[in-house]
Amino acid sequence: MDGNGDRQVSMRFDGSTRAAGEARHAVEGCIGVDTPQGFVRDALLLTSELVTNAVMHSGGPSEMTAVYDGDMGWLRVEVSDTSALVPRIRGHPGVDGGQGLRIVDALAARWGTTPSRTGKAVWFELTWT
Repeated sequence: MDGNGDRQVSMRFDGSTRAAGEARHAVEGCIGVDTPQGFVRDALLLTSELVTNAVMHSGGPSEMTAVYDGDMGWLRVEVSDTSALVPRIRGHPGVDGGQGLRIVDALAARWGTTPSRTGKAVWFELTWT
């Protein structure tokens, strides 16, 4: 055990181009400094992909919640938005994008979507133990 225990951070954001960077910064603070660098790198990349998708495709405000358990080496990030459209991995990514969920699918231990009353949440879980 590394003694990090559970940590959580939540934030709301609009369609700002700063949203992904702000979310990465929040998740990095939640994870802390005693975490393997590969885990941190993957966590920040996956967070950025989910937040960017929410900003680009939802057309409304979004929320992110990250829960980190340092003792278990586990992180869950969930991004909720106002679109009910369920994201899917594209067959052939284009020049202007389409790689985000492929990256999430390749790096996350688990990921998925959960419908909500006001839209949906897309989440991933990442482990390092």
